Order: sequence, then structure tokens, then C-alpha cells
Amino acid sequence: MLGIPEGVAVFVEEAVRIDLMLGPAEWRVDDRMRECAEAYGFARGRSAAPSVTVLGPAFRIAEGRDLEPAVERAAEGFSHLPFLLDGWGRMGENGSRMIGYAVRPSPALAEFRRRLAREVGVRGAPVPGDDPLLLPVSPPLSRWAQTALWRDLGQPTGCFERLGCALFCRGRPAARYRVRPVHIPADGLRIRIEAGNRVQSVFDLPSGEWLSAREAAEPVRMQETLRLFRLASGNERTGRACTEGRATYVIGDLHLGHANIIRFCGRPFPSGRVEEMDEVLITNWNRTVGERDRVLFLGDLTYNRTGAALRRYTECLNGHITYIRGNHDAGIRHAKDRLIVEADGVRFLLLHNPRLAPRDFDGWIIHGHTHNNDLHTYPFLDFGTRRVNVSADVVGFCPLPLSSITALIRAGTLAGRQDAVPLWRMGAAPGRIRQGELETT
Repeated sequence: MLGIPEGVAVFVEEAVRIDLMLGPAEWRVDDRMRECAEAYGFARGRSAAPSVTVLGPAFRIAEGRDLEPAVERAAEGFSHLPFLLDGWGRMGENGSRMIGYAVRPSPALAEFRRRLAREVGVRGAPVPGDDPLLLPVSPPLSRWAQTALWRDLGQPTGCFERLGCALFCRGRPAARYRVRPVHIPADGLRIRIEAGNRVQSVFDLPSGEWLSAREAAEPVRMQETLRLFRLASGNERTGRACTEGRATYVIGDLHLGHANIIRFCGRPFPSGRVEEMDEVLITNWNRTVGERDRVLFLGDLTYNRTGAALRRYTECLNGHITYIRGNHDAGIRHAKDRLIVEADGVRFLLLHNPRLAPRDFDGWIIHGHTHNNDLHTYPFLDFGTRRVNVSADVVGFCPLPLSSITALIRAGTLAGRQDAVPLWRMGAAPGRIRQGELETT
């Protein structure tokens, strides 16, 4: 056996790729990718679950035998790596051009990529971290096929690109319909190492453990990964956080008892485990809200529950609750259609569906209904449109003090802000990303 002297770099000739898996958002993203394939006639292979490649496969990687320790060192201090899938993006060259979802990394993800490149010894390429990321949706395309698809998606093209499409894309079949861009938050919970399209190992960020491909696929393992993530991110409260005195909280769209909401909104619970979701959401509420506090609930407490099934939920929630009627609240007979309140000098109109808000209201709108399905149009806080989205999926599954919202509004107004804060955790204390570190346009 040939010995390799210590300190001599060893290069992996087999294509190696390091991917960030999508965590709770995986089903939603895969569903949207299926929609694209159907609309534009893509052939979808039987590949692994969608993921974001953070390193490789075009790089030559030194010390390939030590990839696992390198990944572990790069991930030190990170229990999850958040990012946004934010609209369409394109990249590539020489017959391998692709279109996909643009990835806006958090500072944590950008720092992880820089660390990883240093740890594994990338050669022949700039150290990544700030360069663009893409989650590919299309297969590899020629230059003009990529340009034609970009145009069909409603994206801007230049005169030269339009001319090229006219010359080289004649006879190209039209899309069945135009697919909407995505604006989806995601949390990377696992890092996958692949070599030659085979999964070598998976690093579980919340637990800090290495898993085999078989272990990573076990539902019990994923259940524990999600539990640890909820604890680390503040999405599951472990202690009481009630304020002294009498506070007012807002939240909407708990959808208690609704199993499919876990997949539809990428909630951090195992698919189908609705009892686990209900327990965490109710516990979060009662560890946040005191008996004397007031809660302004923005609709959709359950998914069309009535009678005793509804009372089982309403009777176990702390506080004095004012219900704003949602589209799944037929059983809550005393709910209001809308409500106007004033707090700290800020006037608010509360209603479930923001599309029903009057255009001439001179204050701020607080709403639910949209969940985290379109953060481009309905982010957590939008200084331009003066709207606040308090769906549970946007505010971290805990009732949010109204005073926190007014503090953000007053500070942002004083600074002349006209931008948006996509998620509560990006705009205030219980977050992984501080205000201003990650923005959408």
C-alpha cells in the first residue's frame, strides 16, 4: 500500500458535491418544481430531494478523505442555516445554463460557505460565500433556450437576447401557463455530501451528528431533528415568557388540527403529526400569554372545527381573546369581521384577509390569511404599504406583543424606511437574523 506523506494534499477525482437540504420547506419547493416541469415540459429525473449546492461539483477538493471533519468545523456554532428562495435566477455557461430559484443567503449561510471553502481546500476557483446561489429548476439548457425560458417566465430581456430568440428559438412550443415565482423562507437543517451521485453521509446541524443515508431517511430521526431545530430557533418555547402587567398580543392562522398545513406552509413538524403541532402551538401561546393579557386573534384558529371539537381548543388558551373572523372560523359565532385599535400613537385596522382592506384607511393594516406563501407581497412588516402580516408561520408560532410592532414601526418611520422585513425573526429580538441583515426587493 502506497503511503502518503503528511501535509501532502490529496485531490478527489470523483465529482464531489456538498448540498444544503431544505428542511421543512422541502415539500413546498418540490411541489413548485413539479409545477414548473409540467408547465414548461421539463423531464424530471428520479433524483434526490431538492437541495442547494453550497460547494462543488466543479471544484477540485483537497483532502477529500477529510470532508466530514471539514464540514463539521465549518458548521460550528450553527444549529440551522436560514435563507430565502426569492424569485427567479439564472446562471451557467457553455451548454450547462440553468434557471431556478434565486437563493438569498443569511449572513450565517454566507459565513458557513466561506469557512467550508477554506476547510476543504478549494482549488481553481474563488472562495465562495458572497457569489450567487441557485436552486436549479430547469435541466441544463443552451444559451438561447435559457433566454427564451427566461422571457417566458416574464423576466426582462435585452434587445440582443430578444433578437437571438427570434432567430434561434423558432418553433419552440409555448408554455402551458406562466408559473409564479416563489418567495419562500427555508431553514437548512442538514448538510449532505455526495460523490458520484451517491450520498456518502449527512451532517445533522441541530444535533451535531453524522448520519448515514439510511439513518437520514428514518422518520424518527427527522422528528428529533425538527424538535431540536424548534428549540434552537425559538419556535418552541421551553419556559414562561409572560410580561408583567397586562399586555396585548397579536397572531393569526394557527390552523389547529389541520394536518396538511404542515406541508403547505413548511412548518417545522413531521408530516402528518398534527397532534405534535397542536401541542407546541398551544404551549407556546400559554407560555407567552398570561391570564390577564389580551390577544387579538387574526383568524383561522382551526380548520373548520365547530362545536365540542372547537371548544377543546378555545378553552385551553390563556388570555382574553378577541377573534377576528377568518375563512375557516364558521364555528366562532362571536368573531368580528374587523377591528380598529390604537397603540402607542399608531392606528391599526385588524382583519383577516389583507385584500379586503379599504384603500383609504390612514393607519396600518394588521392581517393574517397569507401565511408565508408570498413574502414578496405580504411580508411581516412592509413600510411601503403599511401592512403587518402576523400569520403564525411569519411570527415564529408565538403570539407577538403589539408593543413590539409599534416599536419597529416608530423606529422605521423615524429612519424614513420604505423597505420590508420579510419575517419577524429578521426584524426583532427572537430571531436568527437581525434587522437589516437580509432584505428582499
